[in-house]
Amino acid sequence: MKHIKTLLILFCCLTGLAAQAQVPMNEEQATAYTNPLEKKKVIHSLIANYKTGWITSDVYTPEGKKSGLNGTGFELGYRALYSSGMGIGFYYDHSETDYPISRSKTDNLKLNYGGFSLFYGGPVGRQWIATIETGVGYGYYNDGYTSDGGLGLKEGLGLEYQLSPYIGIGIGVDYTLMIFGNQKEYINIQKNYNVTGFKRLSLHAGLRIYLGK
Repeated sequence: MKHIKTLLILFCCLTGLAAQAQVPMNEEQATAYTNPLEKKKVIHSLIANYKTGWITSDVYTPEGKKSGLNGTGFELGYRALYSSGMGIGFYYDHSETDYPISRSKTDNLKLNYGGFSLFYGGPVGRQWIATIETGVGYGYYNDGYTSDGGLGLKEGLGLEYQLSPYIGIGIGVDYTLMIFGNQKEYINIQKNYNVTGFKRLSLHAGLRIYLGK
């Protein structure tokens, strides 16, 4: 719960900045206002997110099978969204999750994902951008004892609020699947840690920087 509280506090702070950044408009200006991003043939965005999430797949540890392990992380990315509604982008996602190795000790599991995404979305009314994405890339994990890499898949939904033609804030949810091989090799390791893949559900909030005129 503390990670969700941190995410909410971050979003509230960003929302507060949004409120302070607004320029009051009279009725005539408000009626004539259109989202400046709607005029662009392509919206280039730099993305930085704070994330909290849960490993929804079963994780086999020395303390038994665990599910729903919670951790935090960050995400960095670039996205080009065209006026047609289609877009492409690249993301790097890093998360860290503690898991039990005894009744009194925990260890740290690091998940990394890097890959390309296809987007569909665009401006929706005044100062809002909505997107849906699907991506494929490379997933890698390291728990301090073993590591492996393999196929990574990602699905996500996002909503952004434009503070100005150049800066915005956003929230969203995404689901990442990482698939690894060599199951028997890991089962026989002394950690008794079965690693065939991970599924992770994440919530995020962060900043958007819109490039170009």
